[in-house]
Amino acid sequence: RARRRPPRRAATDVSGLGTAMRALAAAVGLALLAWAPTVDVRKADPSGGVTPEAFVAWASGVAILAGAAAAGRGARPAAAATAFFAGGAAQLGLTQPLWLEHLEIRGHEIGVGWNRVFVAVIAAQAVVTAALLRGRVRAWIAGARALGPARRWAPAAALFVASSAHACLFVPAGYYRSLATQVVVAGALCALDLATLVAFATEGRAPRAGVVAGMLRPDDVDPPPGFARRAAPYLLAAFAVATSATLAHRPLETLPHVPDELAYLFQAECYARGRLDAPRPPFPEAFEAYCVDVDATRWFAATPPGWPAVLALGVRFGAPWAVNPLLSGLAVLLLHAWVRRAWNRRAADLAALLLATSPWFLYLGASYMTHQVSLVCLLAGLLGVEEARRRRAAWPAALAGLALGWLFLVRSLDGLLLGGLVGLRALGVGAPRAPWRASLALATGFLVVAPWILPWNARYTGDPSVFPINAYVDRLWYPGANRLGFGEDVGNPPKSWRLLDPYPGHGARDVALNTNQNLYTLDVELHGWPIGSLAAIACAVCLRRRTRPFLPIERYAILTAAVLWAGYSLYWFSGGTDFGPRYWYLMLPSALLLGAGGVRRCVAAFAAPRAGASDAATSGDAARRVAAALVALVAFGVFVFVPWRGWRRYVEYRGFHSDYARLARSPELEGALVFVETAPDATSDRDSARVLTSPFFTSADPAERRRPVFARSLGPDADRALSAALPERPVVRLRGRSLSKSGRVERLDR
Repeated sequence: RARRRPPRRAATDVSGLGTAMRALAAAVGLALLAWAPTVDVRKADPSGGVTPEAFVAWASGVAILAGAAAAGRGARPAAAATAFFAGGAAQLGLTQPLWLEHLEIRGHEIGVGWNRVFVAVIAAQAVVTAALLRGRVRAWIAGARALGPARRWAPAAALFVASSAHACLFVPAGYYRSLATQVVVAGALCALDLATLVAFATEGRAPRAGVVAGMLRPDDVDPPPGFARRAAPYLLAAFAVATSATLAHRPLETLPHVPDELAYLFQAECYARGRLDAPRPPFPEAFEAYCVDVDATRWFAATPPGWPAVLALGVRFGAPWAVNPLLSGLAVLLLHAWVRRAWNRRAADLAALLLATSPWFLYLGASYMTHQVSLVCLLAGLLGVEEARRRRAAWPAALAGLALGWLFLVRSLDGLLLGGLVGLRALGVGAPRAPWRASLALATGFLVVAPWILPWNARYTGDPSVFPINAYVDRLWYPGANRLGFGEDVGNPPKSWRLLDPYPGHGARDVALNTNQNLYTLDVELHGWPIGSLAAIACAVCLRRRTRPFLPIERYAILTAAVLWAGYSLYWFSGGTDFGPRYWYLMLPSALLLGAGGVRRCVAAFAAPRAGASDAATSGDAARRVAAALVALVAFGVFVFVPWRGWRRYVEYRGFHSDYARLARSPELEGALVFVETAPDATSDRDSARVLTSPFFTSADPAERRRPVFARSLGPDADRALSAALPERPVVRLRGRSLSKSGRVERLDR
């Protein structure tokens, strides 16, 4: 028997070879990650997006690193991990990345460019998954039975159909067949990704996912949190700040990419100077921008004042791009603090993890949009009410009221809807009732701040009940276009925006289309998971009878989402696709709570006691395997989906670019009056220059005199008159990208 035993040296050699192969794979993966940002890319669409070579290099490196990391558990988990990341990235590559996204699966699309490679990678993923399934189908079916009978998953099927494809806004011949094809193919790809993910989590030894597995263990077997879990919310907050700041610099280049952002920055510059508005400029038509209005004496933004007042702090310190990333970190800490008090620490850790790694959250944190400060105000309001209930004190509720009042100054409809919902929570909806003095303090705090919108409105419209943005849109389109409600005389600017709002007026079919657009975008953007971002919420809905019914806080989350949906159904526009379903953004805490509950219900469903195993051992194994799947999904969202969004969508998104910003830093343009010639309809090209002009360029401040003034060229006569109004400024002429044959801004006066 001793002679038949294999030599110990041979075993050591095999182990060393495996370690060397893993090290080589890791080195190749890291080399691809380092090379990807240097790959030369070309614009693929004038509205944004570039050719996919850089993303292909990056995703290949991530897939190789994932396989190398999983190889410690065996060859089968390594193959599953590589197939999951590579196949999911190929499906993103096969997705049209701009506006109304869809899979490019029609005959003339499949054979174009990289699409043939993406299809081949998806086919390879299917082959690998089939090989992993071989001989294990019965075991997988037995595991699936732990999720309950198929009829309980009918809500998940309905949710998938509603969110798997954009409903067409026009109905060309053969459209419904194309829509059905999109839904069927999306379902097949989702099932393939789910099978590959299950193979990764269940094959080989139980994975080590200690911190995340600890978030998923039931209360009765979870030990007190160690240092890693106590530090988790702060590390996640730091990750959110760093990632959002990185995205703000690249791909967004610290510039606006949505016209609304330009108005916010204009207003913030006024506030940073201690002014509510700026003097009327000479020839206002040369400085025209969306939502920036002018009257006989003033130049001002028509947007509400709450967010620009916060953004002004960044302007004052010369870093307006840093405000939203810092608010992102604060939002992670506030969410964790609220959920820890309202539910428990494990759910708070999980919700914070899902928030800090959400591509939707990270990209809005990199923008100049209002939504991050809105989220902070909402979470501060919820946390204040919870503290008032726990402490039996009024002052936390007063602070909550101030935060909700500020939310009203940022986004008034959100402030009304969510102020009422937080007030209901203080009165005992979804939680024990807070003291009456706390409810009174909450209302008082709200009423201290919110009514300041009335003198603001009166200053610019003469009527406290008329918002400047509504008066502006009334003049721009037609009276009543921007109001809430239904009718043929609501919304949809004449002969434009038909891609996102095809029908005149606002009615039931518009509500259905807006809901479909937002559901689809939410399923894509919330987490960026290849199995669908709403998968965890579907588990919460469909497993509640198998495991436990909805908790009071989960029912409150559902109520919040329903009220926000109903409120925004009164508005004619869905919000579009800029930075995800942004009008639904304050549903984010509800989605995170339901998603955290769904993941924990999966653990409970798979933790049924087995023969010869203790309940604790079974629960621990289920927690580790579900945690491994969750880590893979989160890693895909952060390291594959976020870069895909950056390279394939947000590079010079909507035509905004940094050419003018680079020229503005040159000594040749210091203090100059720069006339920019652009095509008549090239608003993004024009606004890319317009954002660099100070609202106070006519003042005698030396710092303002050194900044160049970018003005739209209105023709020789108007340009000469504007130049005469600013005689101290030398004149420079530029041709914008929209007229340039080189595709770059050109100097005309050399």
